[in-house]
Amino acid sequence: MKQFKIKPINFIAILSLIIITSCNKTKQHSKWLTGETWQVNTVTIDGQPFDLLPALSFDDCDIYDEICFGNLSIENKGAARFAWQIREKGKIFELSDQTQKKDESNEEAVGFSSSFSGVFNVTEVDKQNMALESQNCKRYPGKKVVIKLTKK
Repeated sequence: MKQFKIKPINFIAILSLIIITSCNKTKQHSKWLTGETWQVNTVTIDGQPFDLLPALSFDDCDIYDEICFGNLSIENKGAARFAWQIREKGKIFELSDQTQKKDESNEEAVGFSSSFSGVFNVTEVDKQNMALESQNCKRYPGKKVVIKLTKK
């Protein structure tokens, strides 16, 4: 019976390849967001279009050392503050409205941030595009919400 032997140099090459290809998707996807602004292109609720399309600006942060925040802004309709997180190897995105004060100048932005707070499945993601899907947004529980974004 012939024994199969791996030379030490081949073993190191194989191990290196495994390590490189099994990168941390959570950190990778978070890096694509931190310090960047993404434009919401479409929002649908059970297939029906939603007309407010904000920009999401993600603050720089280290996802392992701090809570990550960002700003949601709608042109001429104000801004809102949110906390965000990517987890489960980049498959889950969570948005949580953190706006302290609501007034007439930011009512629509805060309404969007609050209404769409929830846990989303990341159905598409790369350096320029992201698609999110949820059925448990704060204002739309049980309805299929799809949000598509593009990096500005």
